[in-house]
Amino acid sequence: NTTGSNNSAFGYDAGYNLTTGSNNIALGLNTHFASATADNQLQIGAGISGDLALGTLILKSVTNLTTAFQIQNTATETLFTADTAGMVITIAGTTATFASLTLDNAHFKSTQTNAPIIGTPANCGVTPTAIVTAGSTDTAGSFVINAGTGSPTTCNTVLTFNKAYGAAPKSIVITSTKAVGLATAERVASVAASSSTAFAVNINNYLTGNVPAASEVDSFYYFIIE
Repeated sequence: NTTGSNNSAFGYDAGYNLTTGSNNIALGLNTHFASATADNQLQIGAGISGDLALGTLILKSVTNLTTAFQIQNTATETLFTADTAGMVITIAGTTATFASLTLDNAHFKSTQTNAPIIGTPANCGVTPTAIVTAGSTDTAGSFVINAGTGSPTTCNTVLTFNKAYGAAPKSIVITSTKAVGLATAERVASVAASSSTAFAVNINNYLTGNVPAASEVDSFYYFIIE
């Protein structure tokens, strides 16, 4: 360090790359800072870094691992695992004691960059269309079926996930709504098929009074659990 001050280093060659930064702490053999000139850096070994002024902390594995970070109990049973190789967070209990995730004064939020893709409905009159509502994700959202002219029936529609699930979902909940897409009716629909990559929805036209009219607009919420 040439012009910095109040730096602390513990270990052979710890913080060796620092030139002008101040108020930095390095701990461990050959530990180097992300910046040679910044202030208030914390670096412990290769995997723990932070900003001492802001109070932030980053845990970063040198190599992506399925067990990059874990929280265990006194019996070495793992409650929390961060898998940086597969980008998976796992909260796990045991067969004797199930784990639970509690949201206290909080909301459960689902966002993603690209929404699922919806196909053109079949058996839905002449020139039907369908859209996925903006903000929808592979987990939850809504879609709109615009029946065509003529005589629509089941309006078979397929939604393809933006990213495939690891397995076919355990549950897909479909709920009719007039709250989105300027829907003109509410129809009972069901999931006709599902896989890790998509699910198909049919309007149940065998139910009395549940056959969509020409040019009818039907909207549905969906919620999915793998």
